[in-house]
Amino acid sequence: VDTTLTDQAPAARIWSEIISIQEGTTDPSWAGSSALSGLATSYLLLDRIPQALEAANRYLSASPPHGDRLVWWRHTATLELVPIFAAANLPDVATELLHEGARKMRGIAMQNIESHLVCIAGGIAFWTEKPHAAVRLLSASIAIANDPTVSPFLTPAHGRIFAQTVARVRARLSEQETRSLREQGRRMSVEEALRYALSDSDWS
Repeated sequence: VDTTLTDQAPAARIWSEIISIQEGTTDPSWAGSSALSGLATSYLLLDRIPQALEAANRYLSASPPHGDRLVWWRHTATLELVPIFAAANLPDVATELLHEGARKMRGIAMQNIESHLVCIAGGIAFWTEKPHAAVRLLSASIAIANDPTVSPFLTPAHGRIFAQTVARVRARLSEQETRSLREQGRRMSVEEALRYALSDSDWS
């Protein structure tokens, strides 16, 4: 709830409490794994990049809970951590994780998974000083999930990353530039948006 309402400082405290509780157990659970991912995202949204990077690396190095029944969630949560590596000036790691996420995404039949990946690519574009590409990607992510009967966001963190990145990009570009770039993103098909998201050499 705090993540959704943008109250990231309380969210980070709660995630940390859950992690502390889980560290006292011998059987890893989804609560601990979720908390590490949530903590990393909250720190990113608070611009606490070193702490976000530490939590993200802990999440990625941890073994999945026994059974790993929610494999779709682990893949989407991993994607949400990708902008952290771009923010930490590790763009090669971010790109590698994005492409790995795209490969795993092909096996997940879930609504808005394409939108999720394109949005995360928009976050990478912003943190790597490519605001024009960020606008195109963020606009495309909403357009390809434009079903009025459902939320365009796969998870609360997805929605917060989108909202914060949009606000920051708008502050850096003129309204005229933003309008033109937004329209370019909206016109992309799903295939075009995915191809653009995975071809950072085309981000100009």
